[in-house]
Amino acid sequence: TLELPPECVSLILRAAGPRRTLTLQRVSKGWLSAARDPSLYATLDYLPLSVTMAPLVALLGQPKFCHVSRLTLHHKHKLGSTGAEKLGKAAPRLEHIDARSDHKLHLSDDDVLSLAAHVPSLTSLAVDMWNFSRHGVRRLAAAMGRRLIHLDLEYDTITKHYLDDGALEALATSCPELRSLEIYGSTYTYEPALDGVTGRSVIRLLGLDAKWDGGRAQSSQGW
Repeated sequence: TLELPPECVSLILRAAGPRRTLTLQRVSKGWLSAARDPSLYATLDYLPLSVTMAPLVALLGQPKFCHVSRLTLHHKHKLGSTGAEKLGKAAPRLEHIDARSDHKLHLSDDDVLSLAAHVPSLTSLAVDMWNFSRHGVRRLAAAMGRRLIHLDLEYDTITKHYLDDGALEALATSCPELRSLEIYGSTYTYEPALDGVTGRSVIRLLGLDAKWDGGRAQSSQGW
């Protein structure tokens, strides 16, 4: 029998991640006690069987998930204002939502604005631009203001939604605390308003045929 102090067990479980912790907690009663520490479940990758928000809200209501700060959503959800409000109440520490998905999640402008309105702790967002438009980016910048610190956008080659000069200007003007902007996907052409963001943010273009004046940036680089 190997006995470890609780702090050592906690470090092991933290390195293993939430999924493996469910298995490791069966090692002994001591490990089971350590595995119940809510801080081990700060990251939740949620893959539901239901399109409603009810199962997720119920899950977040469990004491084990009271410290969730990073949430990844997959399948299509009926989010809307009501779902976003329930999510904000169920996860008061939620800072980051990754809503990029290969399973038809595709949040709309109104969905994203509902998250900004009803999840007051939100500072970081990743979303694809299947339904989310450049007009939605402008509205998001105005709604979140200095709360927005990190934004990931994934272009869509079918709907052709993309950032334009107005959206970039809105981010530069309304979001003074923005530190990171990552853009994935299609061909991107230099927009003058990006100068207002690059002075204080790390901008990354991933998987792009990036075209910039004077060769100041290359695809898949940050500056």
